Amino acid sequence: MVISAFLGLLVNRVYPATEPSIERTRPVSSMLGAVDPVTLTGINPAFPIIPLPLQPPVLGGVDLTQDTIRDWLSDRSPEIFLTFDDGPRPKATALLLDILQEYDVKATFFVLGRNAAMWPELIERIVAEGHELALHSYSHANLTTLSWEQKKQEIADGLALLHWQLPNLRIRWFRPPYGS
Repeated sequence: MVISAFLGLLVNRVYPATEPSIERTRPVSSMLGAVDPVTLTGINPAFPIIPLPLQPPVLGGVDLTQDTIRDWLSDRSPEIFLTFDDGPRPKATALLLDILQEYDVKATFFVLGRNAAMWPELIERIVAEGHELALHSYSHANLTTLSWEQKKQEIADGLALLHWQLPNLRIRWFRPPYGS
């Protein structure tokens, strides 16, 4: 996993998040069926497609603006954003969650849709313990090599899967794979 730290003001401090709740409309086991998780790679998932323009706004009903970002960057309080990419993975993510819980630290987990499908219990734990869940794409494709439609599909598939698992959870952040 890649660990990134960003100086700035934590969003949840300024814009209080509602208490996370986990509600599913269907059991995760029916999502995976008897399919070997390894075979999920490269398969277009049969999840509802959520059009990108219909995704919830970022902060309190308002999209991010340059002024909001400037406000965050001008705050000189000694805080960081702790983020983890490419998960969840059974051993690494569980260990990270244990350590974060021990020190009462919150982080943002940028997850891959295909990994979320394989380990839904880790997605539930991330949310239940008060961490931010964010998207890192469905399959970690290099978006610079994809067409516009393929890029939208990569993001939409990841969001659809996360919204299928946790329909009431707002996914507010996306980090492109490889930073591209």
